[in-house]
Amino acid sequence: MCEHDDEAASLLSLAAFQKGRKTPEIASAMRDRRIFLDDSTARAMGRVSNLFLGDSWASARHITAMVARLVDGWGIQKNEAAPVQGMLSAASEFTVNFGGHRGLSRQEIMTAFIDGIEEGTRCVASWSARRRTAAR
Repeated sequence: MCEHDDEAASLLSLAAFQKGRKTPEIASAMRDRRIFLDDSTARAMGRVSNLFLGDSWASARHITAMVARLVDGWGIQKNEAAPVQGMLSAASEFTVNFGGHRGLSRQEIMTAFIDGIEEGTRCVASWSARRRTAAR
């Protein structure tokens, strides 16, 4: 996928996963990339999610969980400059690139995406607070 999809390659940064690198080192490198949620990132997230969930009977909860793990695992940050309009645009781009789904409407997929962004963002905040506390 990444060989033919520049947005997905940029999102996933698979080169960071090198033999011998420890998880904290990779996590730090992912955070340092400072990827912000925008339409390009949402399109890539939609295609990556489709790769894992697209031709299944995945529930909205599965989509939410997939998006949340992309957010917290890859350090994707919400764009606070345009919170509502930006989120709706990103949700639409995600949904179009996720593709059709047998059991969910377009609106349900968009809602699952937004819920995943919120869940992943909470998880990142929780881990960040723990790192700060442990560093003291």
